Amino acid sequence: MSGDPQSVILVEGSDPTLLSEAVAGIVTQLVGDEDRSLAVEDYGGDEVDLAAVADACATPPFLVARRVIVVRDIGRFNTEDVAPLVSYLEDPLPTSSLVLVGGGGTTPAKLVSAAKAGGRVVGTNVDSQGALDWI
Repeated sequence: MSGDPQSVILVEGSDPTLLSEAVAGIVTQLVGDEDRSLAVEDYGGDEVDLAAVADACATPPFLVARRVIVVRDIGRFNTEDVAPLVSYLEDPLPTSSLVLVGGGGTTPAKLVSAAKAGGRVVGTNVDSQGALDWI
């Protein structure tokens, strides 16, 4: 795995508002001055095919320097479902950033391990003293 902190970013937390704010900030940072409509692909809803997401991650950007692929509610998928993403993260494209957004259940351990090895994990939970993990 590349270890590039921009290859994959797993955003975890229990509060949907904090998750949304963290993801918005991360995507804005990754996109930079690029045209957001060309750089960002956002996958959510009931009909997400993770093999298609892995293909999108492996496709070089066109007319922009970096592609940002966001997958929401990643916890709703099981270990078998996330296998294409885990496989992709073994050799990620350096011009793609995969942003995995927690929610929908527990994120499969293999995907969490791949995210930690190939990028970074951002927590958005508030601790007992009121401080956010991601600040």
